[in-house]
Amino acid sequence: MNANQANVRSFQALLELQSSLAAFRSEAQQTLDRVNREIKRAEAWLDERQRHGRRELERAQDNSRNDRQHLRHAEEELNAVLHWRRQAQEAAAQYHQQAVRLQHFLHEEIPKAESFLARKFMELEAYRAVNAQSGAGFAGFSSAEHGGAAALPAQEPSSAEEIKELLLQIAAENPTSASCYPDYLQQLSQTVALILSVTPDALGLLRFSPQRDMRAGTILKSRLANRNKSVAGFLYELLGTAALIRSGSNAGNGGQRLFIQPETDRLDFSIKFNPKELPGKRRSVEADLLICRRFYENGQWIDGQEIGVDFKHALHGTYSGRLKEFQEQVEGIKNVIRTGQIHEFHFVSNGRFSGNVAEVISRANAELAEGKQDFIFYHEGVIFHGKS
Repeated sequence: MNANQANVRSFQALLELQSSLAAFRSEAQQTLDRVNREIKRAEAWLDERQRHGRRELERAQDNSRNDRQHLRHAEEELNAVLHWRRQAQEAAAQYHQQAVRLQHFLHEEIPKAESFLARKFMELEAYRAVNAQSGAGFAGFSSAEHGGAAALPAQEPSSAEEIKELLLQIAAENPTSASCYPDYLQQLSQTVALILSVTPDALGLLRFSPQRDMRAGTILKSRLANRNKSVAGFLYELLGTAALIRSGSNAGNGGQRLFIQPETDRLDFSIKFNPKELPGKRRSVEADLLICRRFYENGQWIDGQEIGVDFKHALHGTYSGRLKEFQEQVEGIKNVIRTGQIHEFHFVSNGRFSGNVAEVISRANAELAEGKQDFIFYHEGVIFHGKS
C-alpha cells in the first residue's frame, strides 16, 4: 500500500453500518412501544378483574347465610387476582428499569454513533476529492461499486449560508429554470434560516440521509445535480416549507390543516419509502418533506405522527402533471399509509390542482378507509410571503 493512501476497502460498508444502526434504533423503539402497549392492556384487564371480583364478593357476602361455598369461591377468586396483579406490577417495574436504559441508548448513544460515522464518511470523501487529481486515493476502493465517481455522495453544506450559495450557484448554471422566479432567490436566505431554526440538522440539507426503516434520503448536491428536477421546483420545496412554518394551510379536500409546529416538529427532506408493492416502474415513494410530530414524555422527546408532503410547483397557475405518473404515485402512497410508515400525506402547490388530480386523491381516500376518513390531502395557493 502506498504511504499516501488510506486503506479504505468500501464506502458502502460505512453507509450500511450507519443504515443498520438507524434501522436497529427504529425497530427496537417499535418493540418497546409494542411491549408498553401490552403491559397497559394487561394492567387494564387485571384492574377490571379486580373490580369484578370485589363486586362478586359483595354479592356473596350479602348471601353468605344461604351460600357459604359461593362466598369462599369469591374470596379465592379475588385473592388470586390481587396476587397476579402484584406479580404483574413487580414484573412491569423491573422491565421499565431496563427499558429506560435501552431508551437512553437508542436516543443518545446510537445517534452519536450515527453522527460519528457520517462525519468520518465526509472526511474520507473530502480526502478522496482532494487527492483525486494527484493520483493518491484509497487502497482497494473501486468507484465502480457506486457506479463511478459521479455517483459518490458529495460533502453536505454545513451552514445556511453555504446552502444559499450552493443554490445560487446551481441556479446560475440553469438560468432557464430560475430566471423567471427572482422572488424565490431573493427570499432564499430567510427561507433557509427559518427551516434550520426548526431543525438545525435537517436530513437532506445539512446531513446525509441514511436509510431509516424502509426509508432512504438523497443529499442536497445530488438532488440539485439531477437536471430532471427544475431549480425553481426545488426552491419551491423550501419556500413551501417556510410557508407551512409561518402560516400553515387548509386542505382543498376536507379542510384538514397542514402546519409545522417549531417547538415540537422535526423536518427532514427527500425521504424515500419503499413499500412492498408499487405500480408501474416506481421503486419508491418520496416525501419532499417529512414532518415528524414529537411529544415530550418522561423527560424525553418521543416520535409521534409522521406526515409526508410532496410539493408540486405550478409553472402557469395550474398543476396537472402527467396523470398516469400521478396515479402511480398515489397508489404507492396508499401502500405506505397502509403499512403504517406515515400517518397522512399532503400535496402542496403554489397554484391550483386540476380536477383530475383531485379525483385521483378522492378515489384513494375512499379505498383507504371506505370513505370514513381521509388520509391524502391537497393544498392550493401555498406561497411564502417573506418577512412578516
